Amino acid sequence: MQRDDITKAAITVLTREGIAAWTTAAVAQEAGCAKGLIHYHHKTKSRLLEAMARRLAADRLAARLRPLGLRGTAALDGLWGDARSAVRSGRTQAWLGLLSIPDGAVRSAFVLSAAALADTSQAISSALDTDLPEPAVTRSLHATLDGLEVALVRGDDASATREAYHRFWLGIL
Repeated sequence: MQRDDITKAAITVLTREGIAAWTTAAVAQEAGCAKGLIHYHHKTKSRLLEAMARRLAADRLAARLRPLGLRGTAALDGLWGDARSAVRSGRTQAWLGLLSIPDGAVRSAFVLSAAALADTSQAISSALDTDLPEPAVTRSLHATLDGLEVALVRGDDASATREAYHRFWLGIL
């Protein structure tokens, strides 16, 4: 059992059970290992939570960049599809659960780096054949996608939320 396998199992438990029911005992059961092995690889529960946050943040960024490899409306439809998929799979709820933890290291894992913003800006520019968006616009895109996912989690009407998504893009373009 490797450190990464435990991190994946921890995210699986978080995605399935939520932060309130998440325990290292449940992670050990999901990973099929002794609880001591979790502590051996991650030292503390806090460090495991940090590893989960870093992994989930990287996965969220990759999932948003993937559809931006397409062109035009296919890229925008892909971004919307990823947002819906993230909510349906529980990834958004897992992200929100980790954000609810009052641990600066866990929360800071979700802060977009300059490189992540640059990669997103480049992908948007290529997908939509536009000038390179400024970092503030790219940060706003991520914040808007986050907000739309939250709206879907809380049960807002999906078609109205999608309309808001399209209106956002009309304003940007």
